[in-house]
Parts: sequence; C-alpha cells; structure tokens
Amino acid sequence: PGVKKKKRTLSVEQVEKVLRQVPKGRELWFTGTGDFFMDPNALEHVRRAHLLGHKPCILTHGQLLTPEVIDQLLENGVRFIRISVDAIDPDTYQKIRLGGKFEKILEACAILRKKKAQYPGLRVETNNTILKPSDGLIQKYCDFWRGKVDGVNFNAEYYDTHHFRNTFQPIPEKRNECQLSVYVLPSGRMAPCCATIVIQHEQDQEWMPHIDATSPKEAYPKFQQMYKDPESPLRKICEKCGWWIMWAYDEKGQTPYWRHYPLTD
Repeated sequence: PGVKKKKRTLSVEQVEKVLRQVPKGRELWFTGTGDFFMDPNALEHVRRAHLLGHKPCILTHGQLLTPEVIDQLLENGVRFIRISVDAIDPDTYQKIRLGGKFEKILEACAILRKKKAQYPGLRVETNNTILKPSDGLIQKYCDFWRGKVDGVNFNAEYYDTHHFRNTFQPIPEKRNECQLSVYVLPSGRMAPCCATIVIQHEQDQEWMPHIDATSPKEAYPKFQQMYKDPESPLRKICEKCGWWIMWAYDEKGQTPYWRHYPLTD
C-alpha cells in the first residue's frame, strides 16, 4: 500500500532478443513485478518462446487466468504454472491481494485440473508467503490444496527490501555465496538477483545494463565481476542484503527461505 506502481512493459522485439539467446529446451519463466498478464503482449511472448523451442513457464497471481487465456497458454507449450496466493480463505486473501477474488484462483485451478487429461505433463503449484508464524499453517494449506494443485510452496517474507522474517529455520551466522542469474525487467534493465529486482522497481539503478544496449549473454559475466568487486554498486548492495539465505542449504537440502511440498490425490 502506498507504493507508486510503475507501468512499463517490454516490447515484443526486446523479449525476442532475449528468447533467441536462451538455449533451446530449457524452462524459461515469464513473470512480472506486477503481473505478467498485465502486459498486452504476454500471450505473444509465450507463443514466440514456444516457437523458438523453449519450455515457457508462468508465475502469476492468477486473477487474469481466464479459460481463454489458459487455453492459449497450453496450446503454446506451457506445462508449469505457479500461482501466488498467500491465503486460503476469501476475506484474508482479499486483504492481502487488494481487489483480488479468491474464487478466481479456485476456478482457474479447477480448469487446469481438468486439462491434465489432455496435457498429461501439466503441473500447477501455489506459492505462499508466510506472513506470520503458524505451526499448523503448512499442514492446513497442504490439506486445502490437495486435489486442486500438484504442489504447494512456502517462502519467508522479505521486508525493508533486504531482510526476511518468518524464516523456516534460524539464519546461519556465516553468509554463503549467491547464485546470480540475468532477469530482464519491465523497465528493460537487467538484474542479477531477486533483491536487485526489488531495488530497481523502487528506484532506477543506472548501473544495471539495458536490453537495448547489450544482451543477457554479455551482462552475465559483468554481473560476476561486479559481485567480486567490493567497490561495485552491486557488491555494496550485497553488504547489507539478506537474500543470500535463498541459497543457504543445510545437509537436508533445505533453506531458511523456502519449502516445497508435493501433493498427491
């Protein structure tokens, strides 16, 4: 609440520039700092990704997953959809997702469930941010979503841009290295990690390369160099950032940030 939303979208040409650099056959995630389907060219981006041999995947809040949109996604190779939910009752959901309707999520999940007979590789999961500690919350959510989706994911809540609360286990005393990627943002800037995505959304970061001036392939080694350089703007963000817990795996492969629960009927 109170955040000024930035209305920006990538052009078809900008997205295709990225698509042509990604090796074929890999999962390629479409999401947004608002919602992917607010982009008027969202379905065209997915179609082009499919034609170029990619495996398009979708992260969305689900409010715009109409039957028509679902059909077009499946026809264009989408077999993995994650829906951000955060609550399992309509009133709480509407308080968190201002203006959202929980029944739209249930309707979309029901449609997708029926489509699994036609598209046997289809997988649907929900993503839930833990907004307050609750010992019984995970089991309650899993019980609710069983028979509706294929898996339930939980993640800790970030606040103040750089920090997390409601983690699943104590945060380790020693920091581990982060795993950098290249995320192309609606502004056209390219970011190396989730924390810098949030920062760029709040305030333009001129040190981030722009898709019109360079390519993801060229940006990645530059991000690696900046990550190692204590004087770089990226490393100065790292000094106060707690997002490294996303990669802080313990001996069981768990992190303080994330939990995944596969569901079976």
